[in-house]
Amino acid sequence: MAELAASARSLGITSTAHMSDAELIEAIEQQRETNAVLRAEGESVPVPPQVTGG
Repeated sequence: MAELAASARSLGITSTAHMSDAELIEAIEQQRETNAVLRAEGESVPVPPQVTGG
């Protein structure tokens, strides 16, 4: 759970305490997709570290 929360924060998701593991995973996936679109449009977004393991 802590690794998921850290990954979420690195993507810009600041409030994670109320989220379950499944909600965190979904939020991380959505934020990665959003960041990819923003990069494609020329916006500057941080490149997050890859989360491995499970």
